[in-house]
Amino acid sequence: MKFKDVKRYLTINCSEINAYISLVMKARNAYIDERKPTEDVDELLCKLMKIKKKLRA
Repeated sequence: MKFKDVKRYLTINCSEINAYISLVMKARNAYIDERKPTEDVDELLCKLMKIKKKLRA
């Protein structure tokens, strides 16, 4: 069994998701300052924003 074959789930609440989004935004800004590509960080940020939207519903 490969690592990619195993799905892992994380249970978080609304305040934790806000903290994760803040940390990912800081990391994204650091990548931008260093002129590194941000595609992977952007993808993670989109996933976190979708989770935040689900928590509100």
